[in-house]
Amino acid sequence: MPPPDPRRARIAEIDHEIARLQAERCTVVASLAFPVLTLPVEITSQFFIHCLPDNPLDPGASEAAVVLGHVCRYWRDIALSVPQLWSRWSVAIDSRHRSQNRPLSIRLHHKDGAGDDVSATDERWWDRASDFVGDVMPLVFPHFRRWKHVEFNVPLTMLHALSSPELNEELPNLTHLSLGSAQHDWGYGDEEDSITLFTSAPQLRSLHIILETDSNLGRLDHVELPFHQLTSFTGTMFSAMECLAVLAKMPALVDCVFHVGPRVPVQHIYLPLPPFTHLKSLELLSTAPHVHAAIVLENVTLPCLESLALGRDGMSLPHILTFPTLRRFSCEDVGREELAECLENFPMLLTLELRDYNQSVAVEIIRHLDYLIQGAVGVPLIPLLESITLHCRRNGADGDFPFASLIRLLQTMSTRPTPLRHFRLVWTTPSLPRRPNLLEVAIFKEFVEDGMDIHVGTPENSWI
Repeated sequence: MPPPDPRRARIAEIDHEIARLQAERCTVVASLAFPVLTLPVEITSQFFIHCLPDNPLDPGASEAAVVLGHVCRYWRDIALSVPQLWSRWSVAIDSRHRSQNRPLSIRLHHKDGAGDDVSATDERWWDRASDFVGDVMPLVFPHFRRWKHVEFNVPLTMLHALSSPELNEELPNLTHLSLGSAQHDWGYGDEEDSITLFTSAPQLRSLHIILETDSNLGRLDHVELPFHQLTSFTGTMFSAMECLAVLAKMPALVDCVFHVGPRVPVQHIYLPLPPFTHLKSLELLSTAPHVHAAIVLENVTLPCLESLALGRDGMSLPHILTFPTLRRFSCEDVGREELAECLENFPMLLTLELRDYNQSVAVEIIRHLDYLIQGAVGVPLIPLLESITLHCRRNGADGDFPFASLIRLLQTMSTRPTPLRHFRLVWTTPSLPRRPNLLEVAIFKEFVEDGMDIHVGTPENSWI
């Protein structure tokens, strides 16, 4: 048998090496096209965590953590191994996509993915409510000890039907609760039987209640809530008297927001209320014309209030609004005379925000502030003021903005013992006035060089 040809053996070695190098090249090219696939699992998981949406309880279709598992098997394995991705999730049941219920229940059973934050919100599945109760809610309730931030927009009948004796135990981690506006069938037959699900929640400090126009706060008498320990409360579509009624239950409140609606109140409240010595921040925002939200201010004593925001449509302020500890005041479309009366009683004010003013009224406010700050009232007006924000809108009847009046106000504010540090004038409408000319811009820049932060223009761009 003739000996093997060394040249053929060498050619075979070269062919084998070429094949190996070609495979290696393909691997390198693939890694360049998809570099994330070559990253360590720890780094990829951190990318996933930091790319979660700002509000995990209301994710967009392309932001939910479940989407990560649809990219490739590698990403799915990493996503399922990161508990942080599954500590918050949203449940939205659409009766037109009932087939999604079953894969959702499988996701909820992941061993490391028991949710802490739950949102069960959707108003389109009333005709499939039994499916919702049968498939989803029983998967949520067994994890009640791990609930932290919960938003329920379901009828009270559902919460009542799923409550069990073991759920009367403590909810040790619950810090925020929201009861949504799903008012359909909120009441139930046995009015003597209350929902005690949230009674024992020692960490609960924040509560948000949303009412509908055809409901009232009295329906929540069926739910036992630890109002006495709350420090933060938001009420949406409350009447002014219902605001007072719920305030009376929360002596430890620190921050409070009311979106006051036009509904006719049925709640009875005994006045006057005791002083709210802990309340530091209050927002009263009207949701319809001629809502008398000022009734709330007229019937409460707030000796330590530091921040007050008023939004109104035809709402008149109390004749005397005195808050000597106030640091921040925000109001909407308050007339210059009313505003002057308020500012005279806010000696410690640091921040003034004026929102949603017609340009013509905004000019009157600027001129009147200049007049008052120069000493027209005989006493220093808001002597500690550091920041002014003015949002205005311009309609077709408005002329150009008199920047000379604004310059005079800033000159007055800059010569005080405590000079103004921040000024922001923003037009919120497509219609804009002429921009300041070169001379006016030069004067504004002098204020900037002296340390004043100035923004004049649109929300996105300053003309200075």
